[in-house]
Amino acid sequence: MRINIQFKILGLTIGAALTIAIIALLIVMYFSKEISNKTEDELLTISKNNLKNTTANIYKSCEVANQLFNSILIRKMSVAEDIIKKSGGINLSNQYTNIQAVNQFSLDSKEIKIQLMRIGTSVININEDFNKYQPIIDDLKENNYTFTIFQRINEQGDMLRIATNVKNNNGKRAVGTYIPYINPDGKTNSVLSKILSGEKYIGTAFVVNDYYQSIYTPFRDVTGRIIGMLYAGVSLKESNKLHQSVLETVVGKAGYSYVLGATGARKGYYIISKGSQNLNKSILDLKDSKGYLYIENLIEQAIESEEEQISFFNYEDIDNYNNNPPEMLSAIAYFKPFDWIIVSAARVDEIEESSTNLRNGFFKIIIIFFVALTLVLVAVFFVGLSVSKRISQPITESATIMNEIAKGKINNALVKLDELNRWYSKQS
Repeated sequence: MRINIQFKILGLTIGAALTIAIIALLIVMYFSKEISNKTEDELLTISKNNLKNTTANIYKSCEVANQLFNSILIRKMSVAEDIIKKSGGINLSNQYTNIQAVNQFSLDSKEIKIQLMRIGTSVININEDFNKYQPIIDDLKENNYTFTIFQRINEQGDMLRIATNVKNNNGKRAVGTYIPYINPDGKTNSVLSKILSGEKYIGTAFVVNDYYQSIYTPFRDVTGRIIGMLYAGVSLKESNKLHQSVLETVVGKAGYSYVLGATGARKGYYIISKGSQNLNKSILDLKDSKGYLYIENLIEQAIESEEEQISFFNYEDIDNYNNNPPEMLSAIAYFKPFDWIIVSAARVDEIEESSTNLRNGFFKIIIIFFVALTLVLVAVFFVGLSVSKRISQPITESATIMNEIAKGKINNALVKLDELNRWYSKQS
């Protein structure tokens, strides 16, 4: 009977403590999972915001550079037009010459006969030698800015460089090269489309062998017919600070930013690359492990987005990792004035690593909590064992005494009562 009462009391004590412990453990586990999931979502949101802000900052830097370039080019064009006007203006002379005209895109060559132009009364001679002075053009030369006088060579509107300080691949003046009215892709050239409509063109344009931020303005003969155009521009490669700011952008531990050409002949070519190692390399045809043309789709997504809108794109970084290419999360934007695709990318496993560390941290907390509860339960067991004994013994002894009295064994009952009194004395 003593054992039954003692263990019933001990069982109730342990059961109550164990129930409380299990409920507490379940609560901790539930809220740990909830907090972990919410924190993982927050980490992903923070990573996306960091990528978005990085791309937005590069985009704004491009806007500033674009405004600066355009304001300088507009001023330089105004100076050039003023010099030409004071020199007597541009018109056609009565002299003719044959010249080998080279398409700046296809490099196809053909001999044509042109009517020489003149500024005032001075004929513009075809001069490809930088050591030989070129009137007007060399007067305008300043730092990295380039100038060109174009002459219209047919009704379609192809424009031939007849005086320039733009270098060709041989290091000479790029005279004799022309801009065709129809581009290699069959579309109308955006510069000439504007010029032949009598408007100025301000923006990015392909010039001989590179892309320039440029301004073109048409000029007419006495009849009002457009007979040529004047150009001023600066190579986007000369925007060193802009390029450097992209290269120095830090995106997590292993992330980076880069810029790709968006349309035309340079679509998918690196304009600014990680570590400047792959400049002018095309990655348009790169496929991921599933055969997906991810760069082409990245570019299309960026172009289709609204102006200044930044979107997200996931891809495998095949270009920088030959084996086990990591998945990248990128924020992308299309800067139309430069025709640039701006990309800031971070490794997804780096983002997931933070989430894993967080889950491991919560798991450790649960383990510590479990160990602590186990120790508490052990302590409760021993304390309960002692307490239950103190509670159960007088009850069982009293029951025994009453049982002895009922049997008429008074002496036995008195002995038991004496033992109980001594036990009480010891406890007190």
